[in-house]
Amino acid sequence: MGSALFTKLFQSGKIGGMSLRNRIVLPGMGTGSNDDGPSGLMSELSDRTIDYYAERAKGGAGLVITQACTILYESRGIGNLQLHDDSVIPRFRQLAQAIQAHGAKAVVQIVHHGTILSLRRMYLPDKEAVKALAPSALPFPENDVMPIEMTQDDIDRVVAGFAEAARRVKDAGFDAVQIHGAHGYLIGQFRSPMTNKRTDQYGGSPENRARFCCEVLAAVRKKVGPDYPILLRMSGTSYSEGGITVEDSVLQAPLFVAAGADAIDVSVGSLETYHYILPPYMVPAGLNVAAAAAIKKAVSVPVIAVGRLGTDIPLAESVLEKGQADFIAIGRGLIADPYLPQKVSEGRLEDIQECISCNKCISSDVMSKYHGIGCTVNPAVMREREFPALKPAAAPGKALVVGGGLAGMEAARVLAERGHAVSLYEKSDKLGGQWNIVVTEKEQQAYTNLTRRLARGLDKAGVKVLLNSEVTADTVAKADPDKVVIATGAVPRTLRVPGIDGKNVVQANDVIMGGALVGDRAVVIGGGSTGMEVSNHLAKSGKKVVLVEALPKIGGPMVIYNYKHLLGSLIENGVVILADYPLMSVTEHGVYVKSNLKPEMDLLFIKADTVILAVGVKPDDALAKELRQRGVEVELIGDCGGPERSALEAIREGAEIGRKL
Repeated sequence: MGSALFTKLFQSGKIGGMSLRNRIVLPGMGTGSNDDGPSGLMSELSDRTIDYYAERAKGGAGLVITQACTILYESRGIGNLQLHDDSVIPRFRQLAQAIQAHGAKAVVQIVHHGTILSLRRMYLPDKEAVKALAPSALPFPENDVMPIEMTQDDIDRVVAGFAEAARRVKDAGFDAVQIHGAHGYLIGQFRSPMTNKRTDQYGGSPENRARFCCEVLAAVRKKVGPDYPILLRMSGTSYSEGGITVEDSVLQAPLFVAAGADAIDVSVGSLETYHYILPPYMVPAGLNVAAAAAIKKAVSVPVIAVGRLGTDIPLAESVLEKGQADFIAIGRGLIADPYLPQKVSEGRLEDIQECISCNKCISSDVMSKYHGIGCTVNPAVMREREFPALKPAAAPGKALVVGGGLAGMEAARVLAERGHAVSLYEKSDKLGGQWNIVVTEKEQQAYTNLTRRLARGLDKAGVKVLLNSEVTADTVAKADPDKVVIATGAVPRTLRVPGIDGKNVVQANDVIMGGALVGDRAVVIGGGSTGMEVSNHLAKSGKKVVLVEALPKIGGPMVIYNYKHLLGSLIENGVVILADYPLMSVTEHGVYVKSNLKPEMDLLFIKADTVILAVGVKPDDALAKELRQRGVEVELIGDCGGPERSALEAIREGAEIGRKL
């Protein structure tokens, strides 16, 4: 039963002969978790992956589409599930049943990555057996590797591979199959004039460039029969000059329907614009809706819209009300909160763990560290079985948490919900810690809401919150707690160069929070995410900005999707970027830097009214050290525990320590 405010989202719907309980779709997204299957192969379907999808079905999604599965042995890629052999059917049947047990329909997405396989095969033991096929012999821009231009025999073999993979999906008991033709993979490469330079029947006109996809659809339809639903995911546009246009898509979509598609899932992006596939927080919600709406006017089958719509539920409802799409795909929003559909249907929007579109979920660093996707706001993702309902503490006691940032708030809430009497001390006048700086920097409501949600959790759990309360070792001794958790965060770093203590030198955090004035000319030292954000903000406000980074490139560990959008904005706003230029000294009127590439050159002087430091943070661990010297056992979480943590790691550590103590 849907909320009165969101009736369209919770109307039942149909795709072909498949009935769905609502209009909310979990789209296919890689989980990176297939490294712990029965034989330890990256290609196997792990228990964690099954649990992940089952949880999203349990949370109320109407349609659950799995991550992309490769169709042929020769098209395998690292981290991708494989569907090129009947031996996988029993295991996939378990996945289908796990999803269906909770009332959702289950769909498998099948794919051939085309030229991108030159990257995806890199770490396979038999990588030479993997063929990077493409419509045309054009080098892949990421590594300059030349793919194999497909012959007619190659095309026929791949088309047959799609059909056989779809048959396996059906045999495994799934309700439908989705063909992945978006994001610059093989079908998209045929569709795009940028990557398809063929002069035969598969190239040239939009109709010819659609032919390969039509042949795939027709072969799948013949194999699975007339009544089995087939979905097609396609990029409505590439957002690039010379790539796929909305006009192309409007012309081609009816051809795909005629060939066998029962629904069109409209995504976006291609090889050259993959940063649009997972739009970060600086991209408005609903960026793909216009393309979906245009395609919907051209076809008679249901259309699925996607693009940060989970961050704006009223907008998602409006898209359905206006007839711009028939279903709403919510990807990262359901990573953040698998129970989002249930909470929306009950009118509990304030309880949703909102996705903040930070894209840490698909960060290579996160995936490598945690063997799968992570989530800043949901520490349970990909370990749903490990994170069941909280169990009462074996020996409830008195817990003292120092620091009201993300890590401290999460730890305090979990400890209290397990039965401990918890006091949370925060030295400032509000909760949030360093996250308050991020909130001000990003200017996104979801970031503000994260602090509010964590604070509500403290209140509901009965945590005693003491603001404006700086804790000393004597404070801890007087309180005499059974458990002590230190989450005091970090303080900004500085540099050891002449003039760094000058009056014209300020910290980036102070600029963000409005505590430091910036002159007309600014030099930002440090090209990480904070330095880039500050530079962009100042340039937008009319300042002349030079961004200086000592390392060979800016961005640091930023997620590539976010980095490319932010880099484009820096260029558009006229920020001068100097990478590989360490700071040598600061003067009253500017800075001296020196190129690492040409160390024999003289110093370069850059005029500046204000010098802004964005060179990271260092742990604020003095209290922890003193307590340990006094023999007090403490647990350190968040930034005070060592090297700089992300918000994801802070909340994760808070959740884990709350369950441990």
